[in-house]
Amino acid sequence: MLNAPRYWLAPALVALAGWLSNNKDLATKAVNEAVRRDDEKTSLFFALITRRAARANACSVWLGRYFGLQNPEKLDRQTIVLIDAVASGIFSTEVRASCAKTLDDWVQELSQRAGFVDEQRKQWTDALISKMPSTDNGGRYPHLKKYSLTWQKLSDSLNAVAIHAVALDYFQGIYDGAIPPSPTLAAAVDELLDKLVGNFDDQELPLRRNDRLYQLIIDENGDRNAAQSKFDLESKALDEHLSFTQLLTNAAMHPETSHASRATQRFAIALSKKWIKDAHGDLGAEIRRAVPTDTDISIEDWHGVTKDGDNEGDLARSLTEHLKKREADAVASIGLESQHWIALVVGIGCLLFVGKSLLFGAIGIGFLIWFYTSYSGLKKKRDKVSENYAKLGGEALQVVKACLAEVVEYRREFAKRDAAAPEFSKLLDGISPEQYVLHSHDKTRQIISR
Repeated sequence: MLNAPRYWLAPALVALAGWLSNNKDLATKAVNEAVRRDDEKTSLFFALITRRAARANACSVWLGRYFGLQNPEKLDRQTIVLIDAVASGIFSTEVRASCAKTLDDWVQELSQRAGFVDEQRKQWTDALISKMPSTDNGGRYPHLKKYSLTWQKLSDSLNAVAIHAVALDYFQGIYDGAIPPSPTLAAAVDELLDKLVGNFDDQELPLRRNDRLYQLIIDENGDRNAAQSKFDLESKALDEHLSFTQLLTNAAMHPETSHASRATQRFAIALSKKWIKDAHGDLGAEIRRAVPTDTDISIEDWHGVTKDGDNEGDLARSLTEHLKKREADAVASIGLESQHWIALVVGIGCLLFVGKSLLFGAIGIGFLIWFYTSYSGLKKKRDKVSENYAKLGGEALQVVKACLAEVVEYRREFAKRDAAAPEFSKLLDGISPEQYVLHSHDKTRQIISR
């Protein structure tokens, strides 16, 4: 079927066979058919093939054709293969310089659009948020988790502020160490050809999206909501068409779905440095605004508030007064009920008629004994209530102290995590967007300038 996956590849391979067997007519017909079926993939395919065969002019022609088909606002996902080739030094010096100029022109063209800066900030903010952990922090703060209505916001803020260290580690991992080069140009190009042929058929996108979502569910230990949230943030990496800057973001932050190499990640980050810094700054400010200023502590029907865990005395007094009032109300509620007073009246009345019948006397005495027993038990009940409240007060005060200690530790941990923000900015400052060094298979080092 014409719309079957990789339907462009068969005539492209026939053209390659015709070329190798010096059958010009076959090669020409097959190339035309491949171009008709998918001009972009065919052009990129033959640009790589001719580079592998050291046909510099043909490579330049095919790349020119490929670039002529591109709209930087609506690129196909396989453009990442071209970025990989540029970042990995696959092309010759002249071709690579020409590619770099075209990529720079794309950035300049996109930057002229209204709202471009805000779009980049939002794009990179979402990319950074996708790396936020979803840790259950309750193990380190068990009392706040149990006794604070503010806990979920506190936990979310602690996970959010962790993005500074997470992003720092992630970016350092991209830039630390040398990238092992492919042993030969042929091996490097073959790797790119495998990527082009195997990963970018649009008809497979629904399956790839499902596969990625299921993997995230596994990564989140079965938490479908957390997995779906992360998938939504990185789903643009599996869009059929995307802008050049979104392609860079996907390459840098989601290489597992965009199929970007580490060299391409470095290249993408270098080109996007300013947007990343802006997004990181905005995100850091938003995280600081979102962290709760006041922390609620709730023990049964008592509620207290602390900012930094330094108002133990005030909370202890408030809790003690609250429990004393509850105790007083509870003690006051313990008394004789209407049936007890009825029993007293009936008992006395029966004794008045004891002369007429001993039965009246026995009944009267029974009612009076029940009344007396009930009345005598009131003090014991009141003492038991007071004892229970004394125990509750002691335990509640210990809970308050534990909560305040955890608030102090929480503020300390939040500040420590937030202190990693300047380190991330410092790392970005060390990446020059003006110059990016590539190692060429032509045995030279080239500096591509923006």
